Amino acid sequence: MPQLHPLQEAFNAGEFGERMHGRVQFDKYNNAGAIFQNLLPLPQGGFTFRPGFRYIADAKSASVRPWLVPFVFSSQQAYCLELGAQTLRFFRNQAPIVVADTNAAITNGTFASDIAGWSARNSGSGSSIAHDATNEDMNLIGNGAGNEARANQSVTTSQTGVEHVVRFSVVGDPGDYITVRVGSGAGGSQYHADTKKYTGVHTIEFTPAASPFHIEFENAQAKTISIDDVSVLDNVPVEITTPWAEADLPNLSYAQSADVIYFCI
Repeated sequence: MPQLHPLQEAFNAGEFGERMHGRVQFDKYNNAGAIFQNLLPLPQGGFTFRPGFRYIADAKSASVRPWLVPFVFSSQQAYCLELGAQTLRFFRNQAPIVVADTNAAITNGTFASDIAGWSARNSGSGSSIAHDATNEDMNLIGNGAGNEARANQSVTTSQTGVEHVVRFSVVGDPGDYITVRVGSGAGGSQYHADTKKYTGVHTIEFTPAASPFHIEFENAQAKTISIDDVSVLDNVPVEITTPWAEADLPNLSYAQSADVIYFCI
């Protein structure tokens, strides 16, 4: 016998238990289901997703409709991503992920008028750091391997032994990258080992054992790559900037591979 898949145009008969599975002559049989999970049948025939079971936290903006995206890495690690207008926040264990109160701050992380507060630790020849007044960021002007441009800042914290989170932007062409490190002294990497970060917005996490700690950005490519919006997140939800306006959110597609999630529009 061929398999038949009759049209189910309404779902307002609700769930039928096992004792009703053979009652095909029952008038409401074709409008019923065996299990309705996370759905609420509507009297008009359709259904809607059930609301949440409990209040967790406000969205970032009451005037913007956020979109929620699951990120499940394993049976022990699952997150909910809140996508808003030019922003992305993170939830886990029924609460937003909030950075500890560290009382640490980056000096001149927006480079509004200069690069004061940052020290040049360039190596070799032909490399330098400079202020980009047009774009209000800091240029790392590299001259290739062995002639790296490096910018370093010493940051005071009153909360040693507590995890710190630094957010920053790498400005360049696709494929451009810088190396970031955090240590107990200039050029050190005791707290955060050398890590490549490509064009985009990033956060790094580390736990300083002493104050101050030193954060350093390095460009080893023979070109100019810029750094912008460097800040220590302090007693606030972890948040990164995205390029998508509220109108773009319904059109976003995403795919997860292990611990990386990709978005496209």
